[in-house]
Amino acid sequence: MLFEYEVSIVLILLDLIGDVRRLCVLRMVSVVLALVAMKRGFYVESYSLTRRVDLKMNNRFNTPLNSDRKINMRHPVGGKMYDKVCDKVGILGGMGPLATVDFIQKIISKTPAQSDQDHIPLLIHSVPQIPDRTACLMEGAASPLPALKMGLDTLVQGGAGCIAIPCNTAHYWHEALAKETHIQLLHIAKVCAERIAQDSAVRWVGERRVGLLATDGTLKAGFYERELASFGLACTLPANKDQMSVMEGIYLVKSGKVNEGAALLELAMQKLLDNGAERVILGCTEIPLALESIHSPLLPLAVDATGALADACVAWYLNRNERLVA
Repeated sequence: MLFEYEVSIVLILLDLIGDVRRLCVLRMVSVVLALVAMKRGFYVESYSLTRRVDLKMNNRFNTPLNSDRKINMRHPVGGKMYDKVCDKVGILGGMGPLATVDFIQKIISKTPAQSDQDHIPLLIHSVPQIPDRTACLMEGAASPLPALKMGLDTLVQGGAGCIAIPCNTAHYWHEALAKETHIQLLHIAKVCAERIAQDSAVRWVGERRVGLLATDGTLKAGFYERELASFGLACTLPANKDQMSVMEGIYLVKSGKVNEGAALLELAMQKLLDNGAERVILGCTEIPLALESIHSPLLPLAVDATGALADACVAWYLNRNERLVA
């Protein structure tokens, strides 16, 4: 973000004055910041400080105005200048923090980058205080939806071009969140089901059956079953006793006892495979992190939902920039 500290100070000061004065001062600040940015070598095509003020400058470069919230930056390389469209991928995370970090690492490792500048710009909202998703669905506890909407708004206002939620259970509120914005909101179950259906390495025997390890809330929501069914795939769930072990394993990982949780999760996955599943979806962001930490031999038969979502983020960014730069 351009001069984020200066902008933050200005906005704090603006809260102390009236709406009319605030709008006038904000317009003046927007012009000054844009001019300073251009002086330092940035081409500001569209820059917004608030919803009410959208400063667009195109006279210097004689380019058409663009309604997308993005900054087209001109970087010096070898004494020459080139244009690069910079679209951010927004991450609505914090559910939990360790899983969010794992998701970010997956995006970085999957990005075909040769330098720092080749990596995907990420806008990360990681707020662990979002109410527990499973507790809401299973026990009627506080809904996380208001907090999720606030996080979504933060990402949209920050300039995210698409948004991913590295929390499976939170996708129960995916439809409600998608109605709040025109920005593309990726769905973890959809990209995961699509990956399995297109995987030529799977040798299906009889019914195309896929196991699912996830929280009680995700199982109750049923969105994995629906997405898998849309690709002609059946879903196998753990027995009640085994599901209790899955939940125990997940919360052990959340509490930092990763190896202890991994042992329970690995056993639950083995039982799904024994019951006829050809692949098992790791449908909670803590599960792949745990199994990878113990180098589980079952990983080749697992489908990392978080990894599939990271792939979708990388694909969106590469396709988006190819389309805009062309």
